[in-house]
Amino acid sequence: MAYIGKWVLGVACLSGLAGLPARGVTIDHSNFAAATSTAMSVMSKVGQLRWFFTHASVGANIVTGMNDLHGTDTNRYRLTIYSVGTAGGGANYRASTNPVSTSNGVIYECDRGNPGWANKLVCFSNSLVTSGWRFPKVNVAMDKFCWIDPDADSTNYCTLISQLEVRYPETLFIYLTMPLSGLSFDQNDERNSFNRYVRSFCAANSKHLFDVADLEAWNQAGVQQTYVSGGVTNQKMSFDYSEDTSSDWHLNATGRRRMALAWYSLAAALFAEDRDSDGSSDGDELLAGTEPANPDSTLEVHIAPQAFAGSGSNMVVSWVASTSRYYSIQRAVELAGSPVWSNRLADSLGANAFTDAVGAAPQHFYRLSARQ
Repeated sequence: MAYIGKWVLGVACLSGLAGLPARGVTIDHSNFAAATSTAMSVMSKVGQLRWFFTHASVGANIVTGMNDLHGTDTNRYRLTIYSVGTAGGGANYRASTNPVSTSNGVIYECDRGNPGWANKLVCFSNSLVTSGWRFPKVNVAMDKFCWIDPDADSTNYCTLISQLEVRYPETLFIYLTMPLSGLSFDQNDERNSFNRYVRSFCAANSKHLFDVADLEAWNQAGVQQTYVSGGVTNQKMSFDYSEDTSSDWHLNATGRRRMALAWYSLAAALFAEDRDSDGSSDGDELLAGTEPANPDSTLEVHIAPQAFAGSGSNMVVSWVASTSRYYSIQRAVELAGSPVWSNRLADSLGANAFTDAVGAAPQHFYRLSARQ
């Protein structure tokens, strides 16, 4: 809140408390179902986010789970799916640029198949850099390996995502662990090694993690499925979530629902976590078009003049507008009880200032809000 004399202006997109230590959200077996009881006010915000997701067959299972969950309760689980095609090949492989315009509450998913783990990273990077699947087109981006990628280099994966985070700071990136097989061999050692590195990297660097492997490893009774190899305890997939018990490690209906709930729980958690401790949650910053990991990137409000001359005076409220954001200003005469807010500026695309005639009023209270 910015206080100037008796004029008070609140920024409606801000929430949370400044000064808390930075950390990332991790969604795993312990909290994947949180979205089932999350406040509807938060789930409404989740329904405003725009996502980009590159994947192959297990990712397609998760997308199916998202569709199915949406069908059970369209008010709580608001995200819908739009399938994006691919373009180019080799070093130019990427998601298509279409659609050019995007909408709130949509997951733009690209099934890029299995071209090899290195080319999967190339495809994801090109999709953002060349095809524009980043801010302001979407808010959140993520790429998922499959269980057939046990040789994927975890350092390369984390390095690429980190580089994209620096290049596109208004876009939020989600890190994912690699799915498992249900066997005590079948290159699960390599998958577990990859996953341990990604978890450690996310914990050390305040990154958001969708822990697919951990979700697969804990069965419905809450027992972790493990095996020991070389003195190291590794996770394996519970048969509760696999299509069969021998070779098909795609997700069955139970597994698909589990992953979909985890996705929503992760999305909801973004509106409770403020990694840059600027008083605005990561999720709210995405909706406002500011950078969720940069404390200097805020919806900063300025009021002029600093003093008022009574009747006939005007007050100018100004701010730095973000790309493709709509701004509204409301005014109330008091905050006690149930304040009555009147619209002064309604849903103005790209607005960065508003002038109000304040006259001789002893006080007014203003509220600025932003949406995409």
